[in-house]
Amino acid sequence: MSRKWQFALLACALFAMAGNGCNKNKGEQAGADPAALDAQAALIEERDEGKLEWIVLPDGQVRVKVTVNDGAAPPLSGSLLLDGQAFPMTAEGASLTTSIPKLAADLTTISYSLKVGDATWDGALHVPPGGTKDLVATPTVTLPEGAKGPHGGTLDVVGDQRVELVVDPQTNEVRVYLLDDKLQPIPVGSASAVAGFIQQPDAAPSGSAQIGAPQTGSPETPPPAQGK
Repeated sequence: MSRKWQFALLACALFAMAGNGCNKNKGEQAGADPAALDAQAALIEERDEGKLEWIVLPDGQVRVKVTVNDGAAPPLSGSLLLDGQAFPMTAEGASLTTSIPKLAADLTTISYSLKVGDATWDGALHVPPGGTKDLVATPTVTLPEGAKGPHGGTLDVVGDQRVELVVDPQTNEVRVYLLDDKLQPIPVGSASAVAGFIQQPDAAPSGSAQIGAPQTGSPETPPPAQGK
């Protein structure tokens, strides 16, 4: 059963200066703190069967509220998978909670497998160091309504940076461009990009990603800088 696309595609991109490492803290994990989780806005993942409301804190606390379309309250169980290690989740009413290691300095990929009654809901999250709150926060930088990118791509804001995402439908190559306040490409410098994607289950995994902006020449023929 196909999962609906969320446009967290660019919201799940993280730009970092070169030299930042991936610092995973695998120390002892404390239990989830309900008060800390209650204070956060959730990242909502819409599915054909219902929806998931995710809260992931920088220290690794995780809670997901499960809602099914028919309004039922099925039994819940599940686990998260991070770097090959499974983290069982505890059911608390309509939610599941657990704790994972502290989030990494770039994107942390968290796979999940949830049992919702007799159904299994699988997927993955791509979470920046600040947790899901950074994915739902209102950006301080705005974009003109209805504006298009200089390369015909989709515009979004990541942190305080305007970006354009361009996908080649023939090769599945993805390029991310940094833009100024006039929506013109700017040099990449030492920035790198990590993009997280939600892939349809029946789609073949393929494609590549680059981050690019013109150092010289016109926007139509920018030499891309290699990204992560």
